[in-house]
Amino acid sequence: VRGAILVEFAFSIPILLAILYYMHDLPRIARIHERMEFCAHCAVNMLQNISRNKEDKKITLQDYKYISATSFLPYYGGGTKQYGTHTRNYQKPCGQMSVCYIKGTGNNKAKMVWAVVSSWGCAPPLRGYDVFTSGKIPAHINVAQTIVGQEMNSKSIYKDLEIQDGEVKIMIDAYLNASWCPGMSGDRAKPYLFGLLIHSPKAQSYGSNTGGWFHHYIIFTPNPGLFDETPPS
Repeated sequence: VRGAILVEFAFSIPILLAILYYMHDLPRIARIHERMEFCAHCAVNMLQNISRNKEDKKITLQDYKYISATSFLPYYGGGTKQYGTHTRNYQKPCGQMSVCYIKGTGNNKAKMVWAVVSSWGCAPPLRGYDVFTSGKIPAHINVAQTIVGQEMNSKSIYKDLEIQDGEVKIMIDAYLNASWCPGMSGDRAKPYLFGLLIHSPKAQSYGSNTGGWFHHYIIFTPNPGLFDETPPS
């Protein structure tokens, strides 16, 4: 009888854990995806609207700084608990964003003219922003294999990119980075960092570089005069 109880217990525990996972973690992961999608749309709206009161209609790095910070408020629900005391010590997965200017060159090819990338996940006043006009973008974003300034197959920039000769597209990548959170191990974060109980999703990675979690991309045609081929400064 005692052996039968142990066998039943051994079978029931994985089932109970699976039920717990499906009841808590999967809906939570789905909600994170939904919030990240909303954050990306917030960034697009702010990027499109911020030029209304500007005579030159140009977006600056300072604009990117505040847009990339405020666009993640729907995920955090306000407050500053997600920010650490310095650049490499924060308490929650931090929202990061890249903005890329892409121009079609014909024959299903395109060129990423420039990209703006938030370089770490600290508090907005300390957050760094790198502008790239040539070479590979650092591997913490999903377009890491793209060579800025070089003509490429449009699908090499992004799998769903459709662009005509001379057409301009802006691509936003909004994602979470937990690489410097307590308890990080390789491309896995502790489940509690995402509000999960059992299993943390794997980060998108490139070689030894962790590429972040819950990427959401939006590609859009910008309003005339808002963006140009001159990189923001």
